[in-house]
Amino acid sequence: MFQGKSIRLAFLSFGKESELKRVCQNIYKYNNPGQLSDTNGFKINEMKDGSRVVVVRPSMSETWAFFVRKFDVKRATLEQIITVPGKENAIDLLRFLVKGARIISLTGEQGCRKNNNAYGDDRKYIRNNEPSYYRNCI
Repeated sequence: MFQGKSIRLAFLSFGKESELKRVCQNIYKYNNPGQLSDTNGFKINEMKDGSRVVVVRPSMSETWAFFVRKFDVKRATLEQIITVPGKENAIDLLRFLVKGARIISLTGEQGCRKNNNAYGDDRKYIRNNEPSYYRNCI
C-alpha cells in the first residue's frame, strides 16, 4: 500500500517456495527474537531500520509469508505532532502521565502518528504494546 492505494507487483516473485522460506527464516532475526517453529508459527519483530516485520509459517498459515511495514516518517517532537491551539497543556499532561507511569492508550487510524507521539518524548518511560493488532491481521 502506498498513499492509501494497494499496489500489486506482478513481476516480483521468489521463484520457488524454498526461496520464500529462506527469506522468511532470515528477515525477522534482528535482535534475536526467538525461534520460529511449528508450535510457535508466527514472529513479530522490528528490523534494524525500525520497520516492523511479521513472519508466519505453515501450521499458522497456508504457506510461508512475511509482512514488512516501513516507516518513512522521521521521529518528531510532541510540539511538531500536536498543532492545535492550547497544545502546551496537552503536551504537559502527556509528559506527567508518562513520567507518573500511568497507562495511556493512543488509538487512531493507520498513519496518524501514534508511534511518533509515543516516542516523541523520553523513550525510557514508554512501553509499546501492539502485538494484538498483528494477531488480528494474520
